[in-house]
Amino acid sequence: MYYVKLNKLLQAMMLSAPLILAGCSDDDDSSGPLGSDTRALNFVRVATLPVCTQINADCDTDTETAAEIVDVSEDGKTLIYTDSPRGVIGFVDITTPDAPAPLGTLDLAGEPTSVAVKGRYALVGVNTSASLADPSGKLAVVDIASRTLVTTIDLNGQPDSVAVSPDKAYAAIAIENERDEDVDDGRIDLSPQLPAGYLVVADISAADPAAWTTRDVELTGLASIAPTDPEPEYVDINSDNMAVVTLQENNHLVLVDLATASVTDHFSAGEVSLGQVDTVEEDIISQTGSLSNIVREPDGVTWIDSNHFVTADEGDMNGG
Repeated sequence: MYYVKLNKLLQAMMLSAPLILAGCSDDDDSSGPLGSDTRALNFVRVATLPVCTQINADCDTDTETAAEIVDVSEDGKTLIYTDSPRGVIGFVDITTPDAPAPLGTLDLAGEPTSVAVKGRYALVGVNTSASLADPSGKLAVVDIASRTLVTTIDLNGQPDSVAVSPDKAYAAIAIENERDEDVDDGRIDLSPQLPAGYLVVADISAADPAAWTTRDVELTGLASIAPTDPEPEYVDINSDNMAVVTLQENNHLVLVDLATASVTDHFSAGEVSLGQVDTVEEDIISQTGSLSNIVREPDGVTWIDSNHFVTADEGDMNGG
């Protein structure tokens, strides 16, 4: 764990260790010092719904499916997920959490990459790129109750992550314009692959999605690694309408004020040395290796309060 001074009022915290969300165990047995509770925190699975049941109840199909990014309606009754292989988003009734029921899917004429909820709407990033060198995409606005497409907003690039601000006034969309890994092994530090990525800030305060507007925030010239080719991966928004954006392959983090659509700060994710890790690609997991001074290359990021955020440092291009 280490702390980074962002400005006089704001600090960011980045953790290299994984962050676990957990629920409390039903076991009331606790031991330890008087007044302490040592019950383990753990996940408790209440149900599983195979995505293929959206096709038929018996999953009698060879169609490839996947549930990747998920959000839930504000009333907590409907789950919305992206299914990239099929080019759809799926809906699940979770009114009774231990008995989820498929509600069907919606074809979005592209590859759904992320979803976030605002009121009655699901905001879905959809990749419509003809090729990696010719990226395009849209923000699809979907009515959750009727499971119909309301409108689309052109993003002019390939979207990855979508986030909605806590006050529902803004959405932020990371336009990655991802690299072709067959070109110089995807090393954008050696051969930048344009067009550059950027952040789209959408003003979604209007009740009618047709009145929503967007602004682009350039992210070039910030990172020391491939400064002409930023590749934003993930975005999250805090209660002050400040977005934090990971530039994974650039090993960089950027803070963007959504009200002004401007970069307020940015910094390198730095390097780390790791022990007891698996460093050899083989058929077993052997946590006996080590890595020294490798870039973190953060993927996911989330605010944990208005002043601190945590990153999931995946590594990718040059990282561990």
